[in-house]
Amino acid sequence: MPQRISMTKRRAVVKAVDEMADPNYKPPKIPKPAAARARIYEGIAKNELLSHLSDAQKEVIVNGVIEVPTSAGDAVINEGEYGNHFYMVDQGCYNVFLRTAGDRPVATYRTGDSFGELALLYNSPRAATVLCEENGVLWALERKAFRYAMKQMGEEKGVTAAGFLKTVPLLAPLTDSQRSAVAHLMDELSYKD
Repeated sequence: MPQRISMTKRRAVVKAVDEMADPNYKPPKIPKPAAARARIYEGIAKNELLSHLSDAQKEVIVNGVIEVPTSAGDAVINEGEYGNHFYMVDQGCYNVFLRTAGDRPVATYRTGDSFGELALLYNSPRAATVLCEENGVLWALERKAFRYAMKQMGEEKGVTAAGFLKTVPLLAPLTDSQRSAVAHLMDELSYKD
């Protein structure tokens, strides 16, 4: 039977709680060497959902992840259970199993890959089991910090964009709610000189 990594605490029932109810919540800022930060940014760039985040949102993720050493046989997540962490692979090999597929892995995660974000976004049970195949290292982000990056920072971006749209003469006839709707449809692009 696989061992569970120590940071995972499972609950039979998960309350649907809005983590953002605490207006004083500040995401963690855990120091990391520059090389580790670069690898985390590379992992974010590979993730379809996270690659579109603003620089500020990505910074919340990079600052908030903690290093989690894993051993061969560890169950990182278990299908059907509720989870509290999103993971990015720094080192190692992690096999993905579905109950319906039996004992054969359906996918494998390696350096730069990530998993677990959908269960955090939708407050739903894990869709698969992920087992550590060989000793490795994961970066883990707690639910609160993940949701903060996805929601709170997105709202701040919308407010900033709506403020910018107020300065555009062509959009002057729009109401505040219409400008807000347009702002939430905008994507932020950053360019380096």
